[in-house]
Amino acid sequence: MMNDTRYFTKQLLIEYNNAAIREKRNRSIKEEVLENLQEGYIFPITFNMYHSKDEMRVMISLYSIFGYVN
Repeated sequence: MMNDTRYFTKQLLIEYNNAAIREKRNRSIKEEVLENLQEGYIFPITFNMYHSKDEMRVMISLYSIFGYVN
C-alpha cells in the first residue's frame, strides 16, 4: 500500500548507509553517528522515491533521538 509506514532499524540503517558510501552517493550519515545510536529504536522513513529501477532514495527522521536537526 502507498500509505504504509516504513522504517529502518539501526542495523538496516547502517547497512543501507554503507551501500550509499560504497556507491559514492552524495548523501550519507557519518558512520560514528550511526554507531552511537541506541539499539531498539526505529527510524521512520519520512519521504521515499524510486530514483531508478534499482535505486530508492529515502529521507529518515532522527528527530526522536536528537531533537530538531537542520
